[in-house]
Amino acid sequence: MCEICHARGLIKGLLTEDFRRQIAALGQRYEMATLGSALAFMRSEYRPARDLCLLTFDDGLKDHFTEVLPILSERRLQGVFFVPTACLEQTHVASVHKNHFLLAAVDFDEYRRAFLGELRRRHPETKTEVDQATVAATYRWDTPEVGAFKFLLNYRVPEPVRDTILDALFAAYLGNERAFARELYLSWQDAYQMQEAGMVVGSHSHNHTVLSLLSDERQRKDLETCTALLHGRLRPSPCGPFPTLTGGSTATTT
Repeated sequence: MCEICHARGLIKGLLTEDFRRQIAALGQRYEMATLGSALAFMRSEYRPARDLCLLTFDDGLKDHFTEVLPILSERRLQGVFFVPTACLEQTHVASVHKNHFLLAAVDFDEYRRAFLGELRRRHPETKTEVDQATVAATYRWDTPEVGAFKFLLNYRVPEPVRDTILDALFAAYLGNERAFARELYLSWQDAYQMQEAGMVVGSHSHNHTVLSLLSDERQRKDLETCTALLHGRLRPSPCGPFPTLTGGSTATTT
């Protein structure tokens, strides 16, 4: 777990020793894949002795470099790390992560009241009712109240309005965003060193927004920006910035 999460008690993450034990348990059950062996399996060019397990990690967090990389290197395992390039390039906290940290740091009822109060002031026409069946299917690990709030925030509130409100609440409750981001996310140098150690770095989009809610043009701009940054800042990857696995018998852990 990264220092910023652990020290402030903000996020329920997996402690380093628990992660180490998890990796050992996975190694006993599965053949630990590289991206190359997993893709070869998907093309029916490789038959593993056991089911494959490919380790993937989202969000480009600093503890992927400080905590995860040493454990994978020690066991000679490869991980595939998907980074939101805006967080590395612009030193800002993605809106989805602002929400996660606010949920963890602030009493939920207080946070929800503050957010909805700002929403009524800035964009009163936004409908706040949500379908609970859809919420339950989308956020099955959250309580109904938290799931409904996340669904509203991510799918109902217009993006510029949501981001403005989150910026204000994040500053009020958690302080300087740039300092927070520097502690939370990988640097480009971290990501490059991970590649040098045999890891794969791929795209988690540029702005970490819900791509299905964007127009075709905004999707294209986001992904082209992400691709250009990955190509410009890191070593070329034989699988490109968007390594993709679909179907088949694979196991993933985050």
